[in-house]
Amino acid sequence: MQPTVNHSPDNTVITWPSIKIGVNAENIREAPYGLLADILVASTVSPETVHGPLRIGMMSQRDIRELTVDCQKRFGDLCDWSAIIPRSISLIVATYRAGNAPVVLADVPDPGEPQYLVPGFLLEDRNVFLSAYGGSAKSIIGMALAISVATGEPFAGMRPAKMGPALFLDWEDEADTQSYRMRAICAGYGLKEPPTNLYHWAMTTPLKEAQRAIRRFVRAHNVELVIIDSIGAAIGGELVKEDAAIQAMLACKGMSPVSRLIIAHVSKADADKASSERRTYGSGFFEFGARDVWQAHRAGDPGGSEITVAFTNTKNNHGQKEPFGLTIRFTPGTITLDRCDITCEPDLIAGLSQPDLICYVLKSDGEQTAKELSENTGLRPEILKANLFRLRKQERILRLPSNNGRQDVYSLNWTHPKNLEK
Repeated sequence: MQPTVNHSPDNTVITWPSIKIGVNAENIREAPYGLLADILVASTVSPETVHGPLRIGMMSQRDIRELTVDCQKRFGDLCDWSAIIPRSISLIVATYRAGNAPVVLADVPDPGEPQYLVPGFLLEDRNVFLSAYGGSAKSIIGMALAISVATGEPFAGMRPAKMGPALFLDWEDEADTQSYRMRAICAGYGLKEPPTNLYHWAMTTPLKEAQRAIRRFVRAHNVELVIIDSIGAAIGGELVKEDAAIQAMLACKGMSPVSRLIIAHVSKADADKASSERRTYGSGFFEFGARDVWQAHRAGDPGGSEITVAFTNTKNNHGQKEPFGLTIRFTPGTITLDRCDITCEPDLIAGLSQPDLICYVLKSDGEQTAKELSENTGLRPEILKANLFRLRKQERILRLPSNNGRQDVYSLNWTHPKNLEK
């Protein structure tokens, strides 16, 4: 008598066809003392058709014995339960531990170039981080992006490649707060009515425990974009622990094929550093598990009627994205978000990456020697030299021949797409 095994991200089902019994394991998760799961036993031939779900420690002999006795009492002598239950639990554990089966890469269809849900900003079906210090309008930016995908309105001048339902998973605010923000942003977009395909879910359980319910909702409603606000509140544990970060990022990845924007925080100590030096607060495995990381840096008072936020792409597995800015204006009942040139805001220049800072100085002040660039950017000569080498390889800058005994002069390459005037 051989069982069949069916495994998905949501559950593992062991079916015994000859005796018409199935053992279903859902919400499988690691615990300090082994694997836990919610086990449901079903029979199609007994008057008592279902037993469970029961939370079982699958490494606990006592739990397995108790489940065996319970099935004997409920279903009777349909089978040798002392053999079926332990064997089913063993297969569930082995299947979970094995994960996905290896594949021959040559048999996987060529996906072509990476696809974007919002070209220039948000990769399709990937974990993308947006990290910023408090008061940088992270939640408003996330809501504006969700409205953009739900309606097709451009976000920061970038029109979504696809329209579709969006889901805002919220561990920080309630529905009434987000309802006001949604309507104010819609007014700023010029929309007469709010979208009916934008869902808000006020979360009360950690992401790891809620992931199965989230996946079901995403599939049932054909969701294109999930906003997670914020990952620190979502994990329900200590942010500095590697295990908590890894499990959270796997839970986000498990929402595939939906796109995910994950909002995160930056510590006060990192807030005023250059974007290349800022890090998401907590374990490094948060950013390790993301395919793209955007750092947002605010200029202006957080309580004012207008702020400007600079976005720099500090991690990019599929090509560097150009920095951009958003000017966010608040008036009663309306929030507008307009793309802007971040170099117009002196407070934001310190947030630029080193290569972008060099290009900004060349763009603003014209041709310069390495000595002049070092003085005007504040970069040490050895750091500047490494950045100049990379920028020349990328063809973002040009080195002009020296004359009259002067040092070589560097100039912006105005034909490079990243250097074109906005």
